[in-house]
Amino acid sequence: MLDFDIGGLQAAFSILGVTTASFASYLWVKKRNSTEECPSLKPTKWVKVGNIASLILYPIKSCKGIYVDKAFVTPLGLQGRKGSRAFRDRTFLVVNAKGREVCQEQFPTMVLIEPTILDDDRISLSAPNMEPLIFSLPENKPSNRTVCSLGKADKNIPCLDCGDEVARFFSEFLGKNLRLVNHIEGETKEFRQLTKDEIVYPTFTKDVLGVFQNESAYLLIADESVSELNKFMNVQSTHKNFRPTVLIENIQEPFGELKWSYAKLGSDDDAPVLKTGRPCDRCPIITNDPEVGVMDRDREILKTLRELEYDMGNENANTRMKGRPVMGLRMGLYGEPGIARKGDPVYTALL
Repeated sequence: MLDFDIGGLQAAFSILGVTTASFASYLWVKKRNSTEECPSLKPTKWVKVGNIASLILYPIKSCKGIYVDKAFVTPLGLQGRKGSRAFRDRTFLVVNAKGREVCQEQFPTMVLIEPTILDDDRISLSAPNMEPLIFSLPENKPSNRTVCSLGKADKNIPCLDCGDEVARFFSEFLGKNLRLVNHIEGETKEFRQLTKDEIVYPTFTKDVLGVFQNESAYLLIADESVSELNKFMNVQSTHKNFRPTVLIENIQEPFGELKWSYAKLGSDDDAPVLKTGRPCDRCPIITNDPEVGVMDRDREILKTLRELEYDMGNENANTRMKGRPVMGLRMGLYGEPGIARKGDPVYTALL
């Protein structure tokens, strides 16, 4: 394996820009048709681009995240403990009476609901002015089975209802009739479909999809990109506004992660590798204050991101995303599962 440290080799940085950009030119712009498959290019050489600053799991979508020092990188997303049903990223979803997903855009204070993983089958819920609630994961039996809908393409997704007591907790805190559902291993993800915004990217294949995550199993963001955004705003954001699962630090170029086609999480030969599905254009929940659960009426973060110019490695990709509020990469597991650790080096591919 050939590794370069960008901080020490300026030449390697130049190589990175050329090789990654040329790869992105094909992967992010060429249109998919029914007979065309994404090219199989296995990365073998890597260049160091930063370090893992944080690994964050959000067991209940739109609720508070849990920071971990080590996580298992799986096809469904980060897992806090190997084999745990409870300690996984976004495998629980809050839905309305019709089974449709609700999120912070409708209920900004969802971000204040804090799950605590007690063991592999039990979760504690807490929220301001609410008595804590402990519940066990639902069994996969006919009386618990139901369906839910999320996003534009995914309807009638099989899942498990978490029961009336949990439903009362969410309904009371958020002020509407709501329920909590849990994914079904081997079923929920398989029912998800690609949207028209995803299918134009040949790299965005179904294996990139997560469980209840928006689009992909992983969202990677560089902390330097958030800091760069803040230079143009009165409102100051943090990575918590953008809810990444993998936060990177020490990259040399803000928004440089948008050029990456792969990210290797660790220096070992068998370290897990993520592949890019597409850049992540953001929704209004990034304007929700994660500390108090109040939306910014001016939506300054969203407006500022739309005004920035991004270099994604080629002119066509830049044109496709022009005017969109881009922050981070939608990514999926490429190859075998593995372990990621806070502080580990991050590499991208030389192809």
